[in-house]
Amino acid sequence: MNRQPIYVAETTREADRVESVLDEAGIDYTLRLDAVPREGGACFQGILYEVAAADAAKCRKLMLHQGLSRGVVT
Repeated sequence: MNRQPIYVAETTREADRVESVLDEAGIDYTLRLDAVPREGGACFQGILYEVAAADAAKCRKLMLHQGLSRGVVT
């Protein structure tokens, strides 16, 4: 199955919110740790969420609607 990244959570609290939104919407997702670049060239470890390509746009909109705009991957 073709999967697309939709969100990178920086904290466990943020990750819990993302998972709650996806679970309530009945979306199948995977997650993994991933190095994410920041301004200035530094990186941090974030939790990267991926969903089926067919669900990606819907999931990004769900994140934005729930006020989770910071980590949305476009």
